Amino acid sequence: MRDCADRPHGLRRGLHREAFAARRGFQKSRQKPQTLGFQGGAGLKTLGIDVGGTRIKSGLLGAGGKIIRLPSVDFNADPAAIFRAVKNSAGMTSAYARVGVAVAGDIDTALGIVRFSPNLGWKNVHIGTIARKILGKPVVVENDANAAAMGAWMLDGAKRYSDIVCVTMGTGVGGGIIAGGKLLRGATGSAGEIGHMTYKPDGVKCSCGNSGCFERYLGRDAIVARFLEISRRRKSGSAKNVTPMTVAALAAEGDRAALETWRRTGEILGVLLADIVDALNPSAVIIAGAVSRAADFFLPAAVAEMRKRAFKHPARSVRIMVTGHDDILGAAGAALIASAPSKK
Repeated sequence: MRDCADRPHGLRRGLHREAFAARRGFQKSRQKPQTLGFQGGAGLKTLGIDVGGTRIKSGLLGAGGKIIRLPSVDFNADPAAIFRAVKNSAGMTSAYARVGVAVAGDIDTALGIVRFSPNLGWKNVHIGTIARKILGKPVVVENDANAAAMGAWMLDGAKRYSDIVCVTMGTGVGGGIIAGGKLLRGATGSAGEIGHMTYKPDGVKCSCGNSGCFERYLGRDAIVARFLEISRRRKSGSAKNVTPMTVAALAAEGDRAALETWRRTGEILGVLLADIVDALNPSAVIIAGAVSRAADFFLPAAVAEMRKRAFKHPARSVRIMVTGHDDILGAAGAALIASAPSKK
């Protein structure tokens, strides 16, 4: 995990975008199972599944405290299709005792129901029941940012801090809060929905039904739209298939529009970080999600903006970090939560 105190190193101008993609892990590749050190899990074998807006990532938490990456699969709006694909991908239907599923949105963890997931288009989906029928194991359902926070707390060495916030930046924006060493869910299980806090009261309409949410300015589509506007490529053929990683690759080459896109994105993130620091006073904030891979380009502006806006003492003391395990963080955290002795 990188700490912003070390200052992002930057990347040389002219670096070829494919080389940059490979160096930063941006390229899509066929994944082979990979073992990572992971302390925790109470000796249980647990399958963790992270349901993202484009890809479904999974991993197996073994009895020896190891998390084994499994091949990712494409997102499908049909939850049953997702779990059938994961089951086929895992190829080990009897190798785990229970399942943890991480999903973005408002989650009823007690009943395993996705009450509302704007980015996935799910409402009142009994995801736990569906997963249990297909996988044949007990299932625990958790908010994806909460799972990421638990994964970061263990995998990224954040366990040395008792109070952390994990900010996930991908299709949407989410937050997971660990306070006093315990996951904070709130009265109805919705704590941490930082992406739906208001940035501009009369701003862009959000899929949640509100307007001006941070997610509409920091999510994947917002970053791409910002770049297209700055670069004036919106109406050109080159606008097709642009992603945040495309913008990151261009920034690595010194493209001014791309660099400005990330600077503005960082400033908006800094406003959100200042709100988090003032409201929760965490010891550390961990940036995760697919967009975190471009942190070299937006984190300096984010930290500067946060320090300008937040109360001085907590702003100086908080550590802003970037996860080193983004591709497995949610799945690992989901597995850890599901393997807890209190979960049945």
